[in-house]
Amino acid sequence: MEVIKKKILQIVTTGTTVTGGTIIIPDLSVVYHLKIGLKQSGHDIGFLDAYVEPPEPVPPEPPGPPTETFYLVDSASNPYVDDNNDNLTYE
Repeated sequence: MEVIKKKILQIVTTGTTVTGGTIIIPDLSVVYHLKIGLKQSGHDIGFLDAYVEPPEPVPPEPPGPPTETFYLVDSASNPYVDDNNDNLTYE
C-alpha cells in the first residue's frame, strides 16, 4: 500500500466571540474538488510476479541438399570405388 500525501488549504471565515474577540472558523458551505494524479511505478517484489510460460522454441529448418559432392581420390586423382562400382564420397 502506498501513502498519498496532499496539502489542502482549508477555506475559513472569521467570527466574533461573546467577549468581542475574533476567531477563525472553517467555512462549512465550501465544496472541495480534489484531483490526484497517480503514476505507476512498478516494484518487483518477487513472489507476486505472474508466471509466464516461455514460447515453444521453433526448430531450425534442416539444411538443404548438398550443393557440392566431394569424392575420395588417390594420389593420381582417380576416385575410389566400392564393390558396386560407386564412388566413395567425403562427408
